[in-house]
Amino acid sequence: DRDVTGVQTCALPICAATQLKISLTRTGAVAGQAGGYLEFRNASTTPCRITGWPAVIALTATGKATPLRHARSTMFGAWQLVTPPPVRTLQSGGAAYAIVESDDNPAGFNPRCPPPYVRLRVSPPGSPASVVISARLPGAESYLPACTSITGSPTAAVTTIIAGAP
Repeated sequence: DRDVTGVQTCALPICAATQLKISLTRTGAVAGQAGGYLEFRNASTTPCRITGWPAVIALTATGKATPLRHARSTMFGAWQLVTPPPVRTLQSGGAAYAIVESDDNPAGFNPRCPPPYVRLRVSPPGSPASVVISARLPGAESYLPACTSITGSPTAAVTTIIAGAP
C-alpha cells in the first residue's frame, strides 16, 4: 500500500494515541455549520500511518456523551467522502487532519440549540486509546454546537482522515 504522497506504508505501524498530539485547530463557522480540524500530530520519533474514521465522542458540561456520526460530506472544509479513505504517512512532527462539524442553527420550531459540547474524547483510527480535548471553537467564538435535526438526532459529525492539510 502507498499513502497519498506515494510513500510505501504497509511496513509502518498504525499511529497510536500515545504517539500523537491531538488538538482542534482552524475553527470557525460557515453556511450553517460550525467546526474545525482535528489535528493528529506525530509527537514521536517513529513514523506511522493513519487512515479512516477517528472515534469522537462529544461531551456536554454535565457529562452527557454523544458519539459523532460519520459525515458523508460537509460544507465546513468543503469535504466529500472518498473511498477508500486516504492513507497518510506521518513522519516525526507530521500531521493529518479530520473535520468535526455540527449545525449551528436550531431545527424546526426549537428556538435554540441545547447547551454545546465542551469536550471531545478522540481516538485515532485503529487505536482503542483516547484523549480528551476542549471543544472550544475560537474562530466561531463558541463551543461545538449540540444542535439537533428536525427528527431530534444530533447533527455533530466527523470525517475520515482527509487527503491534504487544511
